[in-house]
Amino acid sequence: MKSQNDLSALLRGDFEILKCRAQSDVGFYHRTGILSFIDSLQKHLDLNRFMSPDQLISALAILENIEINTSKFRFMHELLNHERYRLLHDIVPDAPKASGGLKCPYVSLVATLRKLHCVLLGQLELSLVHIARELPVSKVDYEQSMLDESQAFHDLENTSKAPHLPDKSTSVKDFARRSVTLYGTVVYPLHSNNDKDPAIIQAIQGFGNNTSIDYEGTPANKLYQFGGQFLEAIMLNEFSHTTEFKQSGKQGIQPGLVKGHINWTKVNSKIVGQVTLDVLTFNQCDLDNKDAMPTFYAIGSDGISLLEINDDELELVNKRCTDEVSRATNGQVVPICTLSATLSMPVDTTTGKHYLKVSAFTVRFNTDELRSTREYDFRKAFGNRNDFC
Repeated sequence: MKSQNDLSALLRGDFEILKCRAQSDVGFYHRTGILSFIDSLQKHLDLNRFMSPDQLISALAILENIEINTSKFRFMHELLNHERYRLLHDIVPDAPKASGGLKCPYVSLVATLRKLHCVLLGQLELSLVHIARELPVSKVDYEQSMLDESQAFHDLENTSKAPHLPDKSTSVKDFARRSVTLYGTVVYPLHSNNDKDPAIIQAIQGFGNNTSIDYEGTPANKLYQFGGQFLEAIMLNEFSHTTEFKQSGKQGIQPGLVKGHINWTKVNSKIVGQVTLDVLTFNQCDLDNKDAMPTFYAIGSDGISLLEINDDELELVNKRCTDEVSRATNGQVVPICTLSATLSMPVDTTTGKHYLKVSAFTVRFNTDELRSTREYDFRKAFGNRNDFC
């Protein structure tokens, strides 16, 4: 587990060293100027351990727009380009330019500015890759035996064979929140807070092979009765029971803020659901000490480090993740992991009624500090089998 000071030291350490050096190595008149510039730069960059991509972009734009006025270059981006370093527009072509550039007349600081630019650009690139669900650190595609062994997926099948959920909630509000779509298209309600909104009901019944939501076991009935929150709970239950810290093997992981989406479509005239859940935060309880407070985790600014969230950071992280879940922002949080499931709607041969079944499941981790016990158990079982061959 990375310590809480690792990222701060990486981002701020050079500045603290320069401050100390300025207090001892340079003359009195220069000392005040360098310290003032470093303080101003830190304030403008606003570096922290949980920076969003937009914050990283803003910091990089500020760095590239600093006036350095060396003998050959006026701006930092000119020096970086001459030395063949990548610039912000190489990663984000439409990134906004910083306004009101800082002036740095101290040549001794240029190397530190260059290093900081490289660090932040690398963090931004990896964060954007992971947000786009590309190149995960690790990935587990469930084999059929792994699907069969999942208690959570058995619960899905058994529960969806019932007429409705125990609390009788439906998918209407999930459609209204845009967390459930049909053919990738949002279904807009005619009325708010209507559990039988006519526009949504009509769309469900039309998609469900023109069947009625009122007839138990029809495709439309299943789409109506078993909504996004229920399906999300099933997938997160699987996540909680199969995820552990790689190094310590500790479990007791409970998802916190989660961004989810379900898209219902048809493949060869058969109804198929694509469920995608991004786990943005989680908490871990000490199973050996039930009185201990849970520890909260999220991915750091570098797009890969799993960091403990301290009390001072909790409000910041919760606000950013809540905005992402509510879709006030998009692509501003690196998920700890992404769960992807494919749902089918087979017919129960004993009753002739439809139910829901997980036909494929994938877990993508964006950190090397977690692992799935499904993968570990599967590899262990496969390895043990060789003992008898």
